[in-house]
Amino acid sequence: MSKIHHFFKNITKNFTLTTPVAILLGAVIISFGLMGYGLITSNNSSQGLVNNPLPKILKNAGLKEKAFTACVNSGEMASAVSNSTQDGVKAGVNGTPSTFILREENGVQYVVANISGAQSQNVFKQAIDNALSLTSVTKLSPFKGNPITVNDLQEVSTPSKVYVVEYSDAECPFCIGLHNTMKEIRTDYTGKISFVYRNFPLTSIHQHAQKEAEMIACAGKLGGAKALYGYIDGTFDYKVKNNIGFMTLNN
Repeated sequence: MSKIHHFFKNITKNFTLTTPVAILLGAVIISFGLMGYGLITSNNSSQGLVNNPLPKILKNAGLKEKAFTACVNSGEMASAVSNSTQDGVKAGVNGTPSTFILREENGVQYVVANISGAQSQNVFKQAIDNALSLTSVTKLSPFKGNPITVNDLQEVSTPSKVYVVEYSDAECPFCIGLHNTMKEIRTDYTGKISFVYRNFPLTSIHQHAQKEAEMIACAGKLGGAKALYGYIDGTFDYKVKNNIGFMTLNN
C-alpha cells in the first residue's frame, strides 16, 4: 500500500492538480479498483464451481452432465411438470407436501389417507399399516390422480398393493424437511410399499420451483426410475445437510 502511495506522490509533485489531471487520476484509481474487484469475483466464481454439488449428484444417479444440462436448458420438460401439477390438482392437492396412501384392489387404486404437510413418521406409519391390513375397500374412494404405473416406481420390479404418493415442491422447506422421514419409511417398508414422487411446484411463492421440477423430470427422462430417485435423493440429501432451499445448474 505504501508503494502505491509513493507512486501517486511522485506523480502529483511534478504537476499541478488541475481539473483534467484530477479526472485522469480518478480514472486510474477506478481502474485499479475494478481490476481488484475482478480478481475477487473471479476467484469466488471459481470456488463456486469447485463446490458445485451437481456433477457428483448426477454421477451417483448414473446421469451424464452434458445431456442433463441440455435437457434442462431446453425447457423440454416444462409440459411434463405442468401435467404433473394438473394431476395433483385433480387428485385434490392444494399445498405441499401432500402424500396419498393408496391401496390397490382389482386394478383400482383407493385412497386410504391423504396426509398434508411434514407430519411425523408415526402418522405415516399408522396410515401405511392401515392400508396393508385392509380387508375391504368398499368404504374408500378411488384415487382421482393419474393411476400409478410401473414407470412411476422407485426401483421396484413387482409393485406392491400399497402406494405412497408424494406430491412435492423441491424448493418447499416442508418438503425438504420431510425427506428424511420418507427415506426411513421407504427403508422400513421395503418390499411392502411402492413409493412415488410427483412434481407439484408452487411457482407463485418459490422462484426456483419450476426449474427444479424440470431438473427432476429430466433425470427421469434420461435415466428412468433409478436415475430419477437417485437424483431426488441426492439433491434433497444435499439440501438437508447444507440447509439450502434450492438447487441450480450452477450451484
